[in-house]
This record gives sequence, C-alpha cells and structure tokens, in this order.
Amino acid sequence: AYLLENGKAVKLDKPDDAKVGFFDDYLLLTLRTDWKVGEKTYPAGALLASKLKDYRAGKRDLQVLFEPAKNKSLLTYSGTKTSLIVNELEDVKNKLWVLTPEKSGTWKRVALPLPGIGAYDADAFDGNGNDQYWLQVSDFTQAPRLELGDLKTGKREVLKSQPEFFDAKGLETKQYFATSKDGTKVPYFVVGKTSLPMDGSTPSVTRPASVSSSRLLRAMVSWISASSRLRLCTASAASLSRRSARARSALSSSMT
Repeated sequence: AYLLENGKAVKLDKPDDAKVGFFDDYLLLTLRTDWKVGEKTYPAGALLASKLKDYRAGKRDLQVLFEPAKNKSLLTYSGTKTSLIVNELEDVKNKLWVLTPEKSGTWKRVALPLPGIGAYDADAFDGNGNDQYWLQVSDFTQAPRLELGDLKTGKREVLKSQPEFFDAKGLETKQYFATSKDGTKVPYFVVGKTSLPMDGSTPSVTRPASVSSSRLLRAMVSWISASSRLRLCTASAASLSRRSARARSALSSSMT
C-alpha cells in the first residue's frame, strides 16, 4: 500500500498481507498473519487502529478494535461520519458493534440492536455526510428485507422487503450446541413453535449448513408437488384399472 504525499507515492510500513483501511484520521489494519510489534504480538484476524499521523511518524500505539477467537471472526466494517460499524461472526451468528473514537483516545463500543438470530450486513449510507446506514436482514422466519437506520437517533425503518410466503406468528429460532468427540462445540439452530416440546418427540427436518433455506424450501415444495402428482397418477391408474376390469366383465357376460 502507498500513500500520496506531496505528489509522490510513499510506501506504507506494514505487513505485506495486511489489509489497509481508513476512517476519519485513523489508519485501520486487518491482519492476515500474526504481527509482532516490540514485545507485543497481534494475532491474525485482528483489526487494529492508529492515528495515521502518529503511525507515519513511527509510533506504533495500536488499538485493537477486534480480536479473533476460536468461535469468533471479523466479517466486515463500515465507517459512518462518527463511528465504525463492525460486523463480527460469533458461533455462526452475526453481531454488530458500533465503535466510536473518544477524545481520551479510547474507543467506545456499543452493540447495535438486532431483531434476533439471522444474517445481517451493515454499510454506511454516506460515510462523510451522516451516521445513517443500510442494514440487510435475512433470517429463518421472515422475508429478506432492507432497512435504513441512523446511529444518531437510534431509529430504523424497513424500506423494502420480499413477499412473505407463510405466517411466522408463533415461530421462534433458538441456537443449541452439539459436542463432538474431541470436545468441539458445534452450533446448530432449531426453528419451531414457541411451545415446541424439546423431548425428542417432535418430528423435524434437518439440512446441512451448505444448503440454503430457499433451496430447502424449493426442495420441500418440489417433493410435495411430486408426491401429489404421484398420488394423482396412482389414483388415476387404479381408477383406469377398475374401469377396464368392469369392461372386461361386461364383455365376458355379453358373450356367454
């Protein structure tokens, strides 16, 4: 990465594989490998911030805005006028955080309210002009939708939504964890009625994580449709067989 200074391209001192970003007068670095600075080592996957002016002067007062864990990784970040919206994935669930630099040099970290378990993606509406942001929402029970929010007022409104194909009233999504033989916690989700008994008596449909909800729905609809056609064909064949048998019987009686 290079910076343009006095009409000249100046190389930025950083790990070769680190991704560079900017917010206000801050330099942002997303690490892909561990980076040792002095006595401290920053892990791969971390998001670091530093005043660009100080960084260019050789100072390495880096602040960790995100630090990965075994069950947590950084997806994206987007800057509004005053804050960064950081999208984290923890136990395969999105968590959005609003990070705001303060005069003391620290960053204030506040969770962005979300309606429940689902997939969320936030992007600044106009990073230089205001604190509004786009929010794309997709979950197990409601149609995908686009919302417009404002960090300053805390308000958010739905701008557009795909049509609903079923009534989600009384349905809920819960997350559970299965423990593998090596002790790994494997997250999974259960969608059902709020009064669903969790005693193993309720029939369920499972799907691998690689199959999308829409593909599962299409598969179920296709299966139901095919089953209906099969039942119709079977019924028609049985009816035809009965008519044929009656005709043969009538013909036989007329010949005797």
